[in-house]
Amino acid sequence: MQQRGAAETTADIREYIYDMPYQMAAADLVICRCGAMTLSELPAAGKPAILIPSPYVAENHQYHNAMVLVNRGAAVCIEEKDLTADRLWAAIEEVTSDPATLQRMEENVRGAAILDADERIMKELKAKIVEFAKKDGIDLIGFADRSRFEGVAAKNNPFSIFPEAKTVILVGKRICRGSLRG
Repeated sequence: MQQRGAAETTADIREYIYDMPYQMAAADLVICRCGAMTLSELPAAGKPAILIPSPYVAENHQYHNAMVLVNRGAAVCIEEKDLTADRLWAAIEEVTSDPATLQRMEENVRGAAILDADERIMKELKAKIVEFAKKDGIDLIGFADRSRFEGVAAKNNPFSIFPEAKTVILVGKRICRGSLRG
């Protein structure tokens, strides 16, 4: 990189990263593939990126994943067929040479973050459970979180059976431990 005139630039290139949260937090710019988990982690961490989608995936889905952040102004995409050292270096310089560009991309990528995905999923699951219970004539009392059972004896506390659960389903006077059809 110093040969290209970037005396102040530092890069850490690794085949595999074992401590990703720490490394991503330290990065100003991430260069990576475009899998779904990676593209959910970048916005959550507020990290702009240069994305290189793998062409060896079903229906070119990594390219389409990348376009979500590119269209928000949060990332740059270089398809592998167009990837050269010069093209990559030009993209790095384009993003990092102007602090305002990097800052704008950081703001844009943060705007793409969905930090309440677990709550959204739970809301959808609850709605489906209610729908299936009504359809099957099940007496559904409701849902309970851990706080509802604080101080309750273990034999009457569903969280003693499912210690990692956040929510249980109450059916009639019994706790539903099986799965609902549907």
